[in-house]
Amino acid sequence: MRVKKSFLNAFSNSLILIIRAVLLFVVRIVFVKTLGKIYLGVDSLFTNILLVLSIADSGISTAINFSLYKPLSDKDYTKVSVLMTFYKKVYKILGLIVILIGLSMLPFLNIIVKENVSNIHFIFILYLSTTAMTYFISYKDALLNADQNNYKVSFITGGTYIVMYLLRILFLLILPNFIVFVLIQLIMLLIQRVMINRYITKSYKNVDFNIDKKLSKKEQKKIYKSVGSMFLNKIGNYLVTGTDNIIISAFPNLGIALVGIYANYYSITNMTDNIINRGLSGITASFGDLAVNESKEVQENVFNIISFISFFIYGLITIGFWFLLTPLIKICFGNSFGLEGLTLLVICLNFYMIGNVKSLDVIKEATGNYVQDRYANIIQAIINIILSIILGKILGLLGVILATLISCILVPLWNKPYIAYKYIFNKKPFNYYLKQLMYLIVLSIIAFICYVIINSIAINNALLSFAVTGIIIVVIYVLIISLLFFKTNEYKYLFGIFKNMVNKVIKKKANV
Repeated sequence: MRVKKSFLNAFSNSLILIIRAVLLFVVRIVFVKTLGKIYLGVDSLFTNILLVLSIADSGISTAINFSLYKPLSDKDYTKVSVLMTFYKKVYKILGLIVILIGLSMLPFLNIIVKENVSNIHFIFILYLSTTAMTYFISYKDALLNADQNNYKVSFITGGTYIVMYLLRILFLLILPNFIVFVLIQLIMLLIQRVMINRYITKSYKNVDFNIDKKLSKKEQKKIYKSVGSMFLNKIGNYLVTGTDNIIISAFPNLGIALVGIYANYYSITNMTDNIINRGLSGITASFGDLAVNESKEVQENVFNIISFISFFIYGLITIGFWFLLTPLIKICFGNSFGLEGLTLLVICLNFYMIGNVKSLDVIKEATGNYVQDRYANIIQAIINIILSIILGKILGLLGVILATLISCILVPLWNKPYIAYKYIFNKKPFNYYLKQLMYLIVLSIIAFICYVIINSIAINNALLSFAVTGIIIVVIYVLIISLLFFKTNEYKYLFGIFKNMVNKVIKKKANV
């Protein structure tokens, strides 16, 4: 049942995000045509600014999820009720703090956004409202996450997002007004959260969300410690990946219009990263259960499989981005929105370096081991911000995103494996480092082979060239990876999954 739920969660999460990614991309195309680069930059900037205010949510929900695994497994609904009541109170306090911090930022908007944008303060309040409301009505989601039942509300999540994006496209074409654009998001997400909240209440009738019994001080202290550590990790991650737009907009020689151009690249890479993460997060609860019931050797074997799958996916998409991301942007938005050369290369490397270590985050969160390196992301964030300012003045946009890559190499690339192997597997990560270096060399070779073949083919039609390039990349990538890794247990497992999927499709067609 655990494996089945993991698959259902991974599949439903990934499917929803893929649908969202496609529709969101269409929305951005229509947005640029109707409202222009400036408002696209404002949308990206405010989304990044307010993302930091929702990071506390991630820290608490991760810690609470870990606390819920055992009582849910034991069907101890009294304990679950106590935890959820505690969670509810903490969330309300955080919601109020988010509102106060958000309102305190209003006087500084004109410093961050130098261009003259009408109703800038009211627009920011709408974004703030969208972020703040989740703290008051989304705390029950922890039950679905810990119980691996997210897939049961996927029809609500997916349906409301589809309606929201379609409404946005419709109003952009009929009434291209930025305030209306933001209001649609606020209203639809409110409807979504209310519907999911009611579904959880009905599904978990044994859980009392207002129980009088309280957690012991020892348990509260343990959760607060985990929350604090997780919060530091999340805030560090945000300051590394989410501050680029703010820094770019603050430089007089760059500005909010360039934020809009870079936002197209960031939105595609970030959405792709989210899709992969949703797939990986579907197995987080399963690994948490595995950590309780299985040996260290079994845990490490499972992690090696997760790590190889992560490399396979991120590697393929990274090479795809290198060859196809700018052509895609130019086809959809126009040549003036394209980025080339080193800037594009660094964007792709950031995607791979940051994404490929996410498999380590999966097992750390599943086993509750996020206290040991709670300051690492903060250190990385400080390095990133300082380098972004220095290199941004010298190299412009390239300098800002290059700072992210350098900070990633200096901290998490070696620190996360060290912590995971020391505290989860009780061994040194030397073999992991060697394996990751080998993966990087393999990707470089594949990229070079693709470059030689693609540049030897001349196709004048942009769409046909895009399609042929994509096919060449996939074929070469899968062929070389198969030749190099077909004897490994990780590849055999991945190939087995693919083989089973193909067999199921064949059987269904045969039955029809």
